[in-house]
Amino acid sequence: MTKPGTTPAIYTGNRTPPGLGTLAETSPVPLAVDGHDVRRYPAAVETAAYRLIADAVTTAGQPAGHASVTAVLSESGDTLSVLLKIEGLDPAAATRIVDRARDRIIALHGSVTIAPGCGEITIEATIPCAS
Repeated sequence: MTKPGTTPAIYTGNRTPPGLGTLAETSPVPLAVDGHDVRRYPAAVETAAYRLIADAVTTAGQPAGHASVTAVLSESGDTLSVLLKIEGLDPAAATRIVDRARDRIIALHGSVTIAPGCGEITIEATIPCAS
């Protein structure tokens, strides 16, 4: 378990997202994570991605916890993309997730968008990382 105010590393040298694996194991709702081929990024980028996913899981678990979250991490060049698909979440709750993540991601010159769908909400964040 992580101390309050800290964020576990998302990636390790074996290219597996263990911080997200731990989050999935302790999540109040089902969390599927796909992103095993994503490389390491600077701490600020990893933290922004982790916090977005963790907030989605926490929000999806309130109050009744009938939602599920799928997180897909991918990269293109020096940009990390996080695609969240959340089933069973109220659109207003999804908007709150994006609002809480926006400043952190924009500070890294990234973007975060939300798209409601039929029973599923998609949140997509792109976070560039100039090496």
